[in-house]
Amino acid sequence: MSLNKSDMDSIREQLLGMQRDLEGSVTTHRDAVAKVGHIERGGNDRGDESNQALESGLEITQADRAVYELGLVKGALERLESGGFGICSDCDESIEQARLMANPIAKRCLSCQSKHEEDFDERDSTPSL
Repeated sequence: MSLNKSDMDSIREQLLGMQRDLEGSVTTHRDAVAKVGHIERGGNDRGDESNQALESGLEITQADRAVYELGLVKGALERLESGGFGICSDCDESIEQARLMANPIAKRCLSCQSKHEEDFDERDSTPSL
């Protein structure tokens, strides 16, 4: 990998921006979950309760996704600070510079990422009862 200081600084800024956005998203979804259930007028009926459960579930799912992505961003920032950024977590080879510039949270080279996805695809396609 041949990222220069300018590339590293650019990636750091990109990651910090992603972190800020995701932290804001987590807060927004958490606040939305807290507000679900406060109906302005009238009482709760089964339809209202169903809609509230759906809304709450969607907000929780979106918050969970943002928390997961936030963890990936923080992991990339830690690798950037510790000197492990750009090294594949599976084969210890360098991750392609173009891949890192396009996806700074990447922790695997393209070859290992493809293998990883194939492995999960095989497990996910196995029918179960």
